[in-house]
Amino acid sequence: MAEKILQRIDGVLKHIDFILKEIKGVSLQDFRERRLLPEAICFSLAQIGERMNKLEELIGAKYPSLPWKQARKMRNIIVHDYDGVDFEKVYFTAVGDLPPLKESLIRVKKDIKDAHERTIEITTKRLLLRPWDDFDVDELFELAKDPDVLNWCGGKPQKTIGDALFVLHNFLEVDNCFAICSKENEKVMGSTCLLPSKDNKEGVICEVNYWIGKPFRKRGYAQETVEAMMHHAFVDLGASILVAKPLMKNETARRLQEKLGFLPFDLNRDAKEQCQNGQECSYGLTKETWLARKRSMPEKNSF
Repeated sequence: MAEKILQRIDGVLKHIDFILKEIKGVSLQDFRERRLLPEAICFSLAQIGERMNKLEELIGAKYPSLPWKQARKMRNIIVHDYDGVDFEKVYFTAVGDLPPLKESLIRVKKDIKDAHERTIEITTKRLLLRPWDDFDVDELFELAKDPDVLNWCGGKPQKTIGDALFVLHNFLEVDNCFAICSKENEKVMGSTCLLPSKDNKEGVICEVNYWIGKPFRKRGYAQETVEAMMHHAFVDLGASILVAKPLMKNETARRLQEKLGFLPFDLNRDAKEQCQNGQECSYGLTKETWLARKRSMPEKNSF
């Protein structure tokens, strides 16, 4: 996704650079008298508006101060009402508005490059686990607005795009929290996180949680995700114990934990009582057990 954003930014910058080169040293009077120059500038301004519109779909929520509306409006006037174009306004847009837009886009480009270089991505046979970002908000909302998705992991369905953006900013855009994506097309299919446990007296303990969107269930993505997070927890983060806390009612999740070697694990004295009362159940897997299982089933290892 970062590559796509950078390509679109470069497309805008290319047309900005063309305009600034052609308009340099040209007065308003000269601009009016040179018939081909205004036409070339208008063409590039329309291209900037078109590309800014597509770029807004990806990063508009994260960079609301960019002149999305103005670029779109100028493009629409040029494309749909060329005879009504005010060439004086075109001139001052070129000489006055484009230089600061160029500076802003260069800063955005640097932000995205820096973030991409710091990105931890985990790949499996079919999945790409990558950090969440604001441009995922629409896909997140489409999946998480379904009550049948988050109810099974103790969450609440998101009712608006604003709810989804709040969740992104406050819960998902954190270390070791990943969007579960198709490796083939990068479509978001769910979410998974590794969280430091509140009970860590026995060494480094991480808690894994995940959910898979309803359209992508029953395809083995949950198991593939948890196996990847097991490797990340034990190998990359040095965890000694990995904990999972599915709800008692979520029999599918509990069966998966047991299939992967997790055992009932009392992190606190109320764990059994919580499970029996229909709340969350605690399961744990030690690094030693995980390594022993990997050695005994090498042909099934994904890593």
